[in-house]
Amino acid sequence: MKKILALLMAMAMLVSAAGCQSKGSGKEMSAEEVYKSAMEKTNALQDTDMTMNMDMNMAVGGEELTISSDIALKAAGLTTEEMQMNMSMGMELMGQAVDMNMYYKDGYFYTEMAGQKAKQAMDVEAAVDQVEDSTAMGGIGAEAMKELKMEAKDNGEYEISFVADGSKLTDYVDSVMGQLSDVLGPDADANMTVGDVTGTALVNKDGYIAQESMTMVMTMTVEGQEITLTLNMDAVYNNPGQAVTVEFPDLSDFVEA
Repeated sequence: MKKILALLMAMAMLVSAAGCQSKGSGKEMSAEEVYKSAMEKTNALQDTDMTMNMDMNMAVGGEELTISSDIALKAAGLTTEEMQMNMSMGMELMGQAVDMNMYYKDGYFYTEMAGQKAKQAMDVEAAVDQVEDSTAMGGIGAEAMKELKMEAKDNGEYEISFVADGSKLTDYVDSVMGQLSDVLGPDADANMTVGDVTGTALVNKDGYIAQESMTMVMTMTVEGQEITLTLNMDAVYNNPGQAVTVEFPDLSDFVEA
């Protein structure tokens, strides 16, 4: 689950940065130092309460298709054997709404969709992988960073903006394409170009990532037609650093797969 938080936070570190006075530190800290510290501090959390919205727009041959999804995740005891998770995801495609609920408790991963309820025994690591697949996220490495800037706010928060080299985001692109392969076909990424990724992150006065947004544009060729795919993501971390209580519905009627 630490991987999930790192992906939602999108990127780490850079080479050039604007200096700023860190509150109470008595020394100038660069954007790289503030962001790296916030990422490490947030990754160390064992509880998380976050919401995320993703809009994926595909344009081809003068036609456009938008897939929107909203995700709400609460988890406690991340990466431990006692991990608990409640995640809901709503998706809208061509006017059709699809809702899915996922839970993890006592070594079982539960899924509920279209009236079907199933469960299966699963260790924590596999459960984390399952969530990552559902959220279409992959890793974004520090080597992709091109620019990182920081603005200090009067309330002790920092707003950090970044630009990353999209051509180096192989893992992230593979994750997104994994979600689209059924629609576009397995060879959709054969001639793919990924533009620079832009985004912002808000570091709160306690040193945690509180909000993040990101935009990525890709172009690809499928069956001779060029497709432009634009992905916008906005994430909010609610009360980072505070304990999270995970609630569950009645799980007794879930059928073991």
